[in-house]
Order: sequence, then structure tokens, then C-alpha cells
Amino acid sequence: MTISFVIDAATIYNARISPMQNLLRNGSLIRSGLPNQLLKTIDMNQGEGNNAAFITISPAPLVQETSVVVNALPKPLWKPEFYEFMAAPNEDDWAAFEANPYGYVEFSDSDRDYLKGYLISAKKDSESKRVKFKLLAAAL
Repeated sequence: MTISFVIDAATIYNARISPMQNLLRNGSLIRSGLPNQLLKTIDMNQGEGNNAAFITISPAPLVQETSVVVNALPKPLWKPEFYEFMAAPNEDDWAAFEANPYGYVEFSDSDRDYLKGYLISAKKDSESKRVKFKLLAAAL
């Protein structure tokens, strides 16, 4: 990693977690929440010190830009929609849901055309042995 355009080399630390690096690292999460704002920009309103540093982390340089178009962020993780359905999972599947209550799930009402989502809730009905699932749609 090389760094240039700094005020004083001793004043720059944690370059890998600069505001721009953090924005790009979390870009898929941020973009997921902005599906209708793809042409808008995310602007850095204020910065102090080494906010104009030019950081090169192999293989490509990253200028500490002050503005990023939402559409330029990494692909979103989810879509702004939910899937809700009832199912009767077997004991192994239910144990997996309990072990990872907010995990990734694939489901289908046939053996094809699977939908994917992130588990939001799973409420078991003790009488019918069926579970009401609610998933946030994955954007995979």
C-alpha cells in the first residue's frame, strides 16, 4: 500500500478504514436500502486532516473521493420485498433455522424456480406443526 498527498506521514493511520474504504466495503448493504436512489450521490460533507490522501492498495488506486453515485456501489444484497409462506419443515431443517435464525434460505413450491431470501422470522404453530416464514428477498 502506498499513500500520497498527506499532511504528515505520521498523521495517517488505519488507511484501510478511511471513509471511502468503509463506504465501498459496506456498499452492498447501503445500496440495498436505496433501490429508488440509484442516480443520486452519497456526499462527504466534511473532513479534516488527510481526507485528500491518495491511497493505492493493490491492484488499483483509490482516491478519497467526496462523492459516489449509488449505482456505482457493489451489487445490493437484498430487494425491498418480503416473501411470506407456510411450510412444515422436517426436524433437521427446523434445527438449522434455530441455529441460524437470520440466515439465507432457498425455497420453492416445486423442484425448480427457487426463490432466495434472508430469514426475518419463523413462527411455529405447535398444533399444526407448520411454520409461518417471513424472508427478505435476496438480490442474488
